[in-house]
Amino acid sequence: MKKNYLLAVVIGGVFIALMVLLALGLRNNPDDLDFVTKGRKIPAIELPLLLSDKTLNTADVKLNKPYYLVNFFGSWCPSCYQEHAFLLSLGKKVPLYGVNWKDKRADGQQFIRAMGNPFRHIWADSNSRLAIELGVSGAPETYLIAADGTIVHRYAGVMTAKVWAKEFQPKIQALE
Repeated sequence: MKKNYLLAVVIGGVFIALMVLLALGLRNNPDDLDFVTKGRKIPAIELPLLLSDKTLNTADVKLNKPYYLVNFFGSWCPSCYQEHAFLLSLGKKVPLYGVNWKDKRADGQQFIRAMGNPFRHIWADSNSRLAIELGVSGAPETYLIAADGTIVHRYAGVMTAKVWAKEFQPKIQALE
């Protein structure tokens, strides 16, 4: 009888513990990608540049502003075409760097030639080295990086004026 009671208590305890863990997990916002990268430094990775024969280490970005943006895109990505017009105007106002992700070099170059270049530099990440380090889930995806290389914010989806105003401007104002 005591064995059955003890077994029931153990099973009940395990059930309650699982329910508590489930409840805590449900409090997390699955759309909040910042928890993976926020506060980390952008990894120092030497990558080829898309539009030249040179390479540039991601940690070597030096600015006169307290932040910069990194946007992952690909010629294979329909949403990247959709956001590109906004990026063209944004790149005139803020330091914007591109990462041509999972793309053939010629396809990425053709994308930029056809659509225009809003970026200061474009890394070619055909093997996903940087994307894996940052946990990129898909394109387009944009990161706000503080001047010291700390990741401040991550946004997955099409960059628009509304997204810029809601997701990025308040965080940039805090950096300035």
